[in-house]
Amino acid sequence: MVSLKRPKKSLVVAGIVIILNLLVINKVSQNDWDIQRADSHYGNQSSTSQDHLNQRSHISDLLPVNVTFSLMSTTDSSSIDLRCPVEFAPPRSRPLVALASAPGSGSTWTRHLIEQATGIYTGSALGCHVALKQAGFLGDCVDYFSGTTIVGKVHKTGKKNLFDSIILLIRNPYHSLQSEFNRHQAGKTGFAHPSDFHTPEWRDFVRVASNGWENKVTVYLKTTKPLLVVHYEALKEDPVKELKKVLSFLDLPFDEYRQECVRNNLEGSFHRPENNTLNFDPYTDAMRTNIERRIIRVNKILYDKGLRLVDTATSW
Repeated sequence: MVSLKRPKKSLVVAGIVIILNLLVINKVSQNDWDIQRADSHYGNQSSTSQDHLNQRSHISDLLPVNVTFSLMSTTDSSSIDLRCPVEFAPPRSRPLVALASAPGSGSTWTRHLIEQATGIYTGSALGCHVALKQAGFLGDCVDYFSGTTIVGKVHKTGKKNLFDSIILLIRNPYHSLQSEFNRHQAGKTGFAHPSDFHTPEWRDFVRVASNGWENKVTVYLKTTKPLLVVHYEALKEDPVKELKKVLSFLDLPFDEYRQECVRNNLEGSFHRPENNTLNFDPYTDAMRTNIERRIIRVNKILYDKGLRLVDTATSW
């Protein structure tokens, strides 16, 4: 007769945790926090402090405080690392910290690094991006105002008053504009075809997006709230060094264990490869004149604050 062994207690507990994870993720999905709802629900700048508290509380029943989301919702098993778990903070336990930037500045990659460094999910004030959630950014589809995520990605300057403090990510506009155009043409990790950079669409994009870059950076630099400026180029040069500044700003420790988590998983998902597919400069003289004027105005503000200036090196 074959005897049936009782399953080990550790396996039973692990199974329960996985089931709870799936139930919570499914519950969050059913609430369909999409971009339009987020904009309409949080776009009123006349909200009072009590309104903010109310906005932050309505997810508290959905997130078990002690459930660790270390098994990420993704079909790619290579992205799962049980040695560096990432979890939600208890409801309403975290201040609202914006990760502000112009589009194309590398905020998704920066979110990955912050999650590896802190062990806490990042969120988004832009609404639920299903592809990001499926790649492991589970905080993308929960209500950012629940206070369960460490920072919240934001591009719109109209939301600046909703946050307690701000981390401003600045990237060389020549590279951020090209990156965002790549995303428009070919998705998060793709590249626009070289011929796309010879079209009126590219010309119009540069005109509009360069204005947006200056506006967003300037508005956030002039905030009266606690502010940390992080340059994308500095983050690329020495991720651990820059993340030490970020975690100090967040009032969190950055021990050697978590530093190794960062070093061992630098890329993450949705980080476009660095290889430049262009063998020519996509910017005309007129485009460069426009962008340089904007950089000079932003650098004046940075200089007056005693901060690092915008990187302007290009690879063409």
